[in-house]
Amino acid sequence: MKLLPLDVDQRNVEEQGPYMPDVVIAYDQYGTGLTAKLLVERINARIRGCRFDLHLWRLDVLTFPSCQIKAGEQAGKADIVIFAVQGEICWPETTKQWVRSWISEARQRTNALVALIAGNQQNNTDMKHSAAYLYLEEVANQGRMDFFPHACRTSDELIGDDLRHRATYITRFLQECLN
Repeated sequence: MKLLPLDVDQRNVEEQGPYMPDVVIAYDQYGTGLTAKLLVERINARIRGCRFDLHLWRLDVLTFPSCQIKAGEQAGKADIVIFAVQGEICWPETTKQWVRSWISEARQRTNALVALIAGNQQNNTDMKHSAAYLYLEEVANQGRMDFFPHACRTSDELIGDDLRHRATYITRFLQECLN
C-alpha cells in the first residue's frame, strides 16, 4: 500500500491531481455499510490531497455472477478492502467464492483488510472470538494483507442514529419551504 503523509504537498496535487487509493467496501446490512462509508468519509476529510475511490458491494448481490466478477476485479486491485459485517455472520458460499476469486491477486500487492465488526462485543477482545473476525483474519493471512479489526456498534444503533440525524437536519430546500 502506498503510504500517504497527512499533509500532501499542494504542488503535487495541482500537477498530478489528488491521490486516489481504491477502496472496496463489502457489507452485509445497511447499518454496517453506512459505518464503513462514514469512516472513509471522515478519513477523506482529514487528509488533504487524497480522495478515496469507493466501490460498495452488499454481500447478497454477490450471488449474481456478473456482480461477483466485477467486485472481484475491484477487490483484487484495491489498496484497502473493508468488510463491514455482523460479528456472528454465517458466511455464504458465494461470499467465500468471491474472496477466493481475488485473494491471489491481492497477495501480489501490499494492501490492507479492515474488519468493522458489529455486534454484542463489549470490546476488541470479545470481537476476536466472533465468526466474522476468525474468517477475516484467515483471509488477511492468505492474502498477505495487513489486518485491522475493529469492533463497532450494531446496525440497529447506526440506523437509529442516521434517522435521528435526518430528522433534525434542515436542508436549504426545506428551510426555504418553511419560510
